[in-house]
Amino acid sequence: MRTSKKWLALVVVNLVLVIAAGAAWAEELNFPVVTGRHWAQSSSEEKLAFVNGMVTIVELEKEAQGLAKPGAENPGLNDGWVSGLAGLRLEDIVGKLDAYYREHSKQADRPVVEVLWNEVAVPNMAKGR
Repeated sequence: MRTSKKWLALVVVNLVLVIAAGAAWAEELNFPVVTGRHWAQSSSEEKLAFVNGMVTIVELEKEAQGLAKPGAENPGLNDGWVSGLAGLRLEDIVGKLDAYYREHSKQADRPVVEVLWNEVAVPNMAKGR
């Protein structure tokens, strides 16, 4: 059981590092980057599944760190995601992403994770949610 937790933590940490490193590094590694073009072509169910997957990764990382409360120790990217998405339902996040790409159609190549962080999570943190 302990080995599987370590393996899971390693996988999650590596995935978070790849996401955090940015789209250029991900492209260099041939890591799939979901952009606004993909987002616009996705069904409502696919969008919800994507957002659910992101939230699940954040939860897995929180568990892998063994933190009962975000920010308790080793503050980092995960704490930002937790506080940035706090109070939002999956449908709210999808709606915000839809609105962003609708209002910024010239930025269709911008990665969804980047938009989610900069246009949804960071402003939500600023509101003190």
